[in-house]
Amino acid sequence: MAPRLGFEGQFPVPLDDTIACTETIFTPEEVLSHNTPEDCWLIIHGNVYDVTSWVPHHPGGSLIHVNAGKDSTQLFDSYHPLHVRKLLERYCIGSLKLGENPYTDVCSFQYKNSGGEDFYLTLKSRVENYFRMMKVNSRVHPHMFMKSVLLLAIYMMSYLFTFYWGGSFLLSIFSTVLMGFMVAEIGICIQHDANHGAY
Repeated sequence: MAPRLGFEGQFPVPLDDTIACTETIFTPEEVLSHNTPEDCWLIIHGNVYDVTSWVPHHPGGSLIHVNAGKDSTQLFDSYHPLHVRKLLERYCIGSLKLGENPYTDVCSFQYKNSGGEDFYLTLKSRVENYFRMMKVNSRVHPHMFMKSVLLLAIYMMSYLFTFYWGGSFLLSIFSTVLMGFMVAEIGICIQHDANHGAY
């Protein structure tokens, strides 16, 4: 059953967070067998989550099942604001049983000699708190729109010079190279920002 949702800003959050994770223990092999969009389990911070019912509603689309059945800790932490953890708790069905070497049991990136410190989450928490205190929306900024308009305008001008206004061979070659560069910039800048929901 999907949780009842309220909204914090533009993100759904559970209306109550009283459901705790069960004490069921799963092996990595058991979790790995749930690796499709129709049966999607994730391992995040050593806990196992059955997010199958959330897959069709996931704002990030199909990215949720890219690492289904495996450790998705780094993907989850890097793509989600901290308040999304409240929603995630609703899908917890147990924890992961690790063997003698947890690094080979579950494919997960770990910093050597981290001492249990979670630098990334500490930093992320401080940045989110700063944005909240300064009342800054980290996903929308006028510079992003100005950059997008500039990139698209340069692309259109280079296209027109390449195919219509190029009076010389050298000008056409230069315009073609510039057009190729602008296509890459549109992919790197505009599409990348949009994929992170930054518009």
